[in-house]
Amino acid sequence: ECAVHPDDIEKVKSLNNERSAGKRIEEFRLYNKKDGKYYWWKFTEVRMFSDEGKMIRLIGIANNIDSEKRAKLELEEERAHGESPTHWDG
Repeated sequence: ECAVHPDDIEKVKSLNNERSAGKRIEEFRLYNKKDGKYYWWKFTEVRMFSDEGKMIRLIGIANNIDSEKRAKLELEEERAHGESPTHWDG
């Protein structure tokens, strides 16, 4: 079972309440009750609506982006403090 991180609840509510057609991409954290940790996920979805405004199709993909997101946040934090990056992919 999973739960949304408290800082991401409004973002998820907005995603769930969206009533326009088209593609959306959102990133947020979900809590894994098995290990007690939060993990970053990227959700990509496309919604289609009838002429009457009723959603008739939802296509979505969820990707675990935790490793990439944590590395990016670590790098941003190091740069904000004027530190040299600790990892290089070169």
